[in-house]
Amino acid sequence: MRENRNRAADAGNVLNKASLSLLYDKQRLQKLHHKATDCRSVFRLLVSTDSLLETFVIIRNIQFEVGEYVLTPDADHQLDEIASTLVDEINNGEKSIIISGHTDIQSFVGVSPAESNQRNWELSQKRATSVAKALSKRGIPITRMITTGYGYSQPVAYGHSEAAWAKNRRVEIKVE
Repeated sequence: MRENRNRAADAGNVLNKASLSLLYDKQRLQKLHHKATDCRSVFRLLVSTDSLLETFVIIRNIQFEVGEYVLTPDADHQLDEIASTLVDEINNGEKSIIISGHTDIQSFVGVSPAESNQRNWELSQKRATSVAKALSKRGIPITRMITTGYGYSQPVAYGHSEAAWAKNRRVEIKVE
């Protein structure tokens, strides 16, 4: 965290308004920092208060089904919480949201590798766009969002298992 100055919420972590608000509450972050510094053996990476407070947020727990870009009920609920937390921050500040779509490495059946790569890239872009539209419906201006598709070029989990693939079928929301 010292060098990257970011926090991430990964798949399986359900965030609510209270936990998301912590990401922007500098007093609470400073108290957590002091607690962490008191327990250096557990939190070795939490060194500088400044690097904790000057951060951006990455949310990685918006997951998708294989080959889909339609939001799951869990992802839809998670976007409710994210939007309710960020709407004032985005509308009244200078923050922006970067939405990055990702896919797993599985190939599409019956097409060439090049065509499969293209389809994965298009699917990742559609995933990012579906999240942007959902956030827009919840009050965050579409003009404050940038969407990008990365296909499977930026995995968070490696391997050829369903667990790894599921983690990579995601959209990341970066608030800066």
